[in-house]
Amino acid sequence: MRGRREPRGPRVASRYDPSRIQFNVDGEMKDFILVSTRGEAGSRMYILPPSQEQHSAQQDKPVHITGGLWLYHDYWVSMEDAHTYREDDAVLLIKRPVLQDERELALARQEAETLSRLGELPMATREAIPDEVRMFVMPRRTHGRPRLVDSRPAGSPRS
Repeated sequence: MRGRREPRGPRVASRYDPSRIQFNVDGEMKDFILVSTRGEAGSRMYILPPSQEQHSAQQDKPVHITGGLWLYHDYWVSMEDAHTYREDDAVLLIKRPVLQDERELALARQEAETLSRLGELPMATREAIPDEVRMFVMPRRTHGRPRLVDSRPAGSPRS
């Protein structure tokens, strides 16, 4: 059995949660934020929060925060091998999964909104043709004989 290949490239880890948690570090209280990662292990880690400048900049381009963690559009992106790419390539690779997640969420919102509006519409009902009417109309159209329905418009040549 072959060994499992480590996933390469960026992966969206979680959404950015600005809630701060204080811990006593060397006798001093410091703020940390929780970063949860998706996946099989589903690990959690506490890191120092991004600076105000980093948080503002991440709306336009991915910002490297610590280790293999990047912040972009309020998504934590894990990319351990960013150093193996040119900087502009790493930025593009980090943007792609975030923008894909955003597009999927936008489509899901649109679909949910459409379905909820569809539930508000009254259902169209179709009344059956009364037997008395059907008895007079059907034989007149087919001259009393069963006939196959032809989907071609009237007057079009048969092949």
